[in-house]
Amino acid sequence: MDGLFSIQRQLQRATQKESDSTRRVASFLAGTTPPAASADAADDPASPALLSELHRLAALTYNPGENAAAFARLGDALSRPAEHAPRHVERALVLCRHLVVYGCKKSVDNARKYLRQLEALSGYNTALGR
Repeated sequence: MDGLFSIQRQLQRATQKESDSTRRVASFLAGTTPPAASADAADDPASPALLSELHRLAALTYNPGENAAAFARLGDALSRPAEHAPRHVERALVLCRHLVVYGCKKSVDNARKYLRQLEALSGYNTALGR
């Protein structure tokens, strides 16, 4: 009986971790993390709090389910930039780059799926929305 409860607890933890990573990616893209004393510190790419959060997200990509969830959330922002705030799209690009550089090998494969969207963003004008 204890073995059954142990398995149930492990499944609950795995489910919670998955929802935690999805929540982390969403909050990062929205700009609500990392908590900073000022808005300028949160926007600074060299901010220790920002780098720490990016590294946490990169570490989550070593779990295949987490990696797919992270790139699904990124894909939404990258494929429809006109529907998101420019800051949201910028943070998606920062996160995508960080996951490719510091995440697992599967992150590179997942980023390649969005290559067309990334190329389209090179000419994107936030003032015109296209």
